[in-house]
Amino acid sequence: MYYNTNKQAGEDLRQSRNTAKTQSEIILEFFQNNPNLQLSPFEVLDTLELNAPITSIRRAMTDLTLEGKLKKTDVMVSGPYGKNVHTWRLNNEQA
Repeated sequence: MYYNTNKQAGEDLRQSRNTAKTQSEIILEFFQNNPNLQLSPFEVLDTLELNAPITSIRRAMTDLTLEGKLKKTDVMVSGPYGKNVHTWRLNNEQA
């Protein structure tokens, strides 16, 4: 889902929605192909080498979690700013 907070319209809005959908599909497919992995949004961004801001990766992972496809875990890893961040995994109950 693309959250149109910057009030785009027309072709720009369509393109942004398609990009957001693609990011979610890429992330979900990655977790489906690696069902035992637990990764933070930063690790997903680095591993998949996506050309996207971390906020877009977080949005996609949150949307996938709300859809029941990913699950946020209690396992935390060190993030790039020295703070611990949660990891996500495939929601095996939905797989």
